[in-house]
Amino acid sequence: MTTTSEVVPPTAQKPLTITNYLAYAAGDAANNLAFTMAGMFLTLYYTNVVGVEGAVIGTMFLIVRFVDAFTDV
Repeated sequence: MTTTSEVVPPTAQKPLTITNYLAYAAGDAANNLAFTMAGMFLTLYYTNVVGVEGAVIGTMFLIVRFVDAFTDV
């Protein structure tokens, strides 16, 4: 008994439009907005209320983002 396999040609897909790119990117816009607002609030809070220097806050955020880049907690 012999079997033959049919070769299925790949389907031609049309390229994505700008609307598709924007719609895909809009899904994460609210998430980024929330994190940006929280970061801005924390920066103002730490510098104006707590009294920590801005350079220390910037270094703290840098270290946190660096750790976040390599860990998925």
